Amino acid sequence: MDKKTERHYWVFRCENTHPNQRPNGKKMREGCLTWGIKSTKHSDLNDKQLVLMGGCQGLCKKCGRKPRLQPRTTNLKGFKSKEAAVEYCDAMNSTGVGF
Repeated sequence: MDKKTERHYWVFRCENTHPNQRPNGKKMREGCLTWGIKSTKHSDLNDKQLVLMGGCQGLCKKCGRKPRLQPRTTNLKGFKSKEAAVEYCDAMNSTGVGF
């Protein structure tokens, strides 16, 4: 089967979402407030199966944090094309504003 799966691009911000969400036994690392992009095959991050698996995990290219990308705890913005997501992410990083 050569059919390429459709990709969806999610823009997220590297920030602390909740003080209780921290690795066991480790100190909470502060987010660097940089915008990043996560590519998935999932068009809906509220999908029950995906939520039960813990959501998607992003990766901040600046500080190396790996935040869980769940719609109930993280502000996400979805895009159909990578170019649009990169353009939005670059614009947000240059201005330093939130959603």
